[in-house]
Amino acid sequence: MIPFLGIRALQMVPTVLGVMIAVFFFVRALPGDPARLYAGQEATLDEVEEVRARFGLDQPLPAQFARFVTQTASGDLGVSFRANQPAGTVILRHAAPTIWLALLAIALAIAAGLALGIAAALKRGSLADLAITVVSILGISTPSFFLGILLIWAFAVQLNLFPVTGGTTAAGMVLPALTLAANSTGTIARFARSSFLEVLGEDFVRTARAKGLAPAVVRGKHVLRNALMPVVTIVGLQFGFLLSGAIIVETVFSFPGLGWLLIQSISARDYPVIQALLLVFSLQFLIINLVVDATYAAIDPRVRHE
Repeated sequence: MIPFLGIRALQMVPTVLGVMIAVFFFVRALPGDPARLYAGQEATLDEVEEVRARFGLDQPLPAQFARFVTQTASGDLGVSFRANQPAGTVILRHAAPTIWLALLAIALAIAAGLALGIAAALKRGSLADLAITVVSILGISTPSFFLGILLIWAFAVQLNLFPVTGGTTAAGMVLPALTLAANSTGTIARFARSSFLEVLGEDFVRTARAKGLAPAVVRGKHVLRNALMPVVTIVGLQFGFLLSGAIIVETVFSFPGLGWLLIQSISARDYPVIQALLLVFSLQFLIINLVVDATYAAIDPRVRHE
């Protein structure tokens, strides 16, 4: 297991370097002058140049990139222009709400998605299958901002059950989590249904039935374990999307997480925080893929030898 994961980790290094290059030049391509925004519209040219020199923005791009790489490699993500604090500290302050929100959303999505997908597979061709398919497609296709506004109107404004804006309290996380989980629930349900149906048609399942095993044993021991393989992949990817895709949901609910912080940092042209956030969002997918590979290897040992 360890050599297998070590090889996978080494394969991530070129990707990380490519991500750093893309992040750095993407941020520099944003319109607007952060030095002017920091100094204020009434600042003189000399004051703006002083701010630019203080932040190192007066250096050539290759020099700025070299400093970005060396600082990042040493664990230094720079200092926030807006907060005048280490970018890592600013990110950590907003990371916990997003992580808890994503964990709650993915838990809801896994529970509901697997239940709906398996139920649809077992009732293939029935009215229940059709209803679950329609619900799944609606969950996938409904824009997050629209669903969020709809939930706010229904449950916060009309019924007054939850606060209008999201927060770190239990009540404040319900509507954002439901909004964030809707797309993933539909996706997991569709994959679970297809995977379950595919495994149900395999020869070893027919053999298990021919031996006289109870249907519950066949589904639980033989079908579910094998059907989970592709579902594990989609769950891992969906969790990555939830962490980085919470930007819209957090903006709609004014939720103080990483997505909200990214929007605020882009508005202020806070280069260090934007770079650090984009790097974190990219690295999380690599780490999640590594975890998915480890889960694959645990479910099916043959994967370790591929």
